[in-house]
Amino acid sequence: MHKSMMIAVKKDCSRMELLKPPLTTILGILFFVTSVTATLGNSLVLIVVRKMKKKRPLSNLIISSLALSDFLVGIILGPLTSWQQIDFPILSSCIIDHVRAYFVVLLVGSSVMTLAVISYDRYILLSKLTNYNKYITEKKILLLISLCWILPAFIPFIRQINANIYLVNIFLLFVAPLAVLGIYYYFIIKAVHEKEKILWYQIKNVVEISVTISSQTISENTTDFASKDDISIKQKTNSSIIRKERTSIALAKSVTVLIICYVCCITPMNIWITLDMLQSTRKVYDFEIAYAIAMLCMQINSTINPMIYFSKNPDFKRGL
Repeated sequence: MHKSMMIAVKKDCSRMELLKPPLTTILGILFFVTSVTATLGNSLVLIVVRKMKKKRPLSNLIISSLALSDFLVGIILGPLTSWQQIDFPILSSCIIDHVRAYFVVLLVGSSVMTLAVISYDRYILLSKLTNYNKYITEKKILLLISLCWILPAFIPFIRQINANIYLVNIFLLFVAPLAVLGIYYYFIIKAVHEKEKILWYQIKNVVEISVTISSQTISENTTDFASKDDISIKQKTNSSIIRKERTSIALAKSVTVLIICYVCCITPMNIWITLDMLQSTRKVYDFEIAYAIAMLCMQINSTINPMIYFSKNPDFKRGL
C-alpha cells in the first residue's frame, strides 16, 4: 500500500506526462520558436531602454521590469518546456515540473503586478502631466518594482506550509492586480478621450494663431514687433504643449494594448493555476493539453509585448 501511494504521488507531480507524439513534437517546436523570439525581442527592449535612460527614466524602469520578466520567460521557461516535449523522462520529472511551476508563478505574478504599476504610471502621466514628478518618485517606483518580484518569488513556498493561506495569496497575486488593471483601464480610456478633445482645441488655437501671424499687416513706419513676438511665443508654447500631450496620449494607448494582450494570453494560465491548486486538473488528458496551451499563450504574450513597445511608443522607435 505504501509503495502504491508513493507511485501515485510521483505520477501526480507532472502536469504534461500524458501528452504523446506528434503533439509533443509540435509543441516542442512552437515553444522553441516563441522562446527565441521572446528572448531576442525583450533583449532589444532592454538595450533600447538602457540607451534612453535619461528620458523618462522612471517610466522606462518599469518597462524594464516587464521586459525582464518576458526575457526570463523566453530564456528559462521556453527552453525548459521545449526540452520536456522532446524528452519523455524529463516530461515525467517531478523536479523539472516543480522548477517550471515555480517560474510560472514568479513570472506571471511579476508580469501582472508590473503591468498594474505601468497602468498607474500611464494614468498619472496622462491626467497629471504637469505634476508627474510629484506623484511618481524614484523611491516609490523602486519599492513597487521590488514588491512585483519579491511577493511572487515567496508565494510558492507558502504551499508547503499551509494550502489555505497559499490559496488566498494566489488569489491576491493574480486577481487583485487584474482588478487594478480593469480600474485603470477604464480611467485611462476616459482620460484619453478627454485629452483628445482638449488637444483638438489646442491644435485649433495654434492654427488660428498661425493665421493671425500670416495675416498681420505691419506698416513700414509703425511696426508692432512686440505684438508679433508675443503671438509667436504663444504659438511655440502651444505647439510644445501639443507635442507633450500627444506623447502622453500615445503612451496611455500603448498600455491599453498591453492590458488587452495580457488578459488574452495570461488568463488561461491564471485559470489553470487556480484549477490546479484545487486539485481538479491532475491526470486528466484534456487539462494537460490545456496546460500546454496556457504555457504557449504565456510565451506568445512575452513575444508580442516588445512589438507593442516599438509600434506604440515613439521613443522606442527613435531608440532603434
